[in-house]
Amino acid sequence: MSFDISKAMTIKLSSELPSEPVFDPQYRRAPNRGYDLTPAETVVAVKNALRYVPESLHETLAPEFLNELITRGRIYGYRYRPTGAIKAKPIDTYKGILEARAMQLMIDNNLDFDVALYPYELVLATILFRDLECKLTCVFVAFFTIRIENQGRE
Repeated sequence: MSFDISKAMTIKLSSELPSEPVFDPQYRRAPNRGYDLTPAETVVAVKNALRYVPESLHETLAPEFLNELITRGRIYGYRYRPTGAIKAKPIDTYKGILEARAMQLMIDNNLDFDVALYPYELVLATILFRDLECKLTCVFVAFFTIRIENQGRE
C-alpha cells in the first residue's frame, strides 16, 4: 500500500489577521533561546513559518516573525494564540482517535496559564494543530500505522 502524505491535506491559517497580542505580565515567558542563524538560515526560518499563512499576510507577518526570531530565538506566531483561557477537557470530549484526542488534551494543557510553564511560547504549531481538529495527527498515525504494517514486506 502506498501512502503519499503530501496529498493528504493543505495546511493554511485564516486570511483574517488576528490582532496584535497583549501579554499579561503575571505569566512567565520562555527565556530568549538565542539567535545564531546565518542570514540564509534566517530567510529559510521565516519562509518556513510563512508557508502556513496566506500570501496576503506575508508583508505584515514576515517582519514580525523576523523580530520574534531575533529577539526570542524562535518564531512563535504570537498573534495566533487564542485569547482568553484555554483549559483541557476530559479526553472523551475531543474528536478523533484516542491518540489524536490525547494530543489535543496535551496541547490545551500547554496553552493553559494555570498548567503550562510558558503558555505564550507554544503558539504557531499548536494553533495549526488545533485549527485542523486533529486531522494532522490522524494522517500521521495512519502513515506510521501503514509503515509499521508494511515493515518486512519491502
